[in-house]
Amino acid sequence: SGSTGAFNANYPTNTESTKAIDGLTITKYLSFGNPTTGCISSDPRGMNTRFYVIPEISNESIAIGILFVAANDYLNRDQIKIMLEEMNTTNSTALHSAASWSLIYNDSTAIDSSIDPARQTYVNQQNFSNTIPFHSYRLFVTIKHDTDSSL
Repeated sequence: SGSTGAFNANYPTNTESTKAIDGLTITKYLSFGNPTTGCISSDPRGMNTRFYVIPEISNESIAIGILFVAANDYLNRDQIKIMLEEMNTTNSTALHSAASWSLIYNDSTAIDSSIDPARQTYVNQQNFSNTIPFHSYRLFVTIKHDTDSSL
């Protein structure tokens, strides 16, 4: 776990970004996208919804994998593909900026888009090569299962 923050996020009570990393399969992070414009239901990207994480485990950490759960939600909201980036700062202004993030993963969440997966159950962990420690990580959902008002 760790601290989190969201960008272009608008979420119901008790589904904030901290729920994405709480280690529980019964909670969920739900975002309707940009709080100003909302999440256009025909936009499969969820209006650039993303959040950052500052891990608690140490001053710096090395991310080598990512693990998803299909929430107790609609199939169309399932995250299919993500980008994970890292940065060496904990400054909130910098964490919300587009500059200085380094891409470390741009691929599948392991949630199969051809079937409705078991809900509130872990899918296969996606591992990747990374040897550099960083202070903060940012996750973008780039593809979700289908159009919907949120992800």
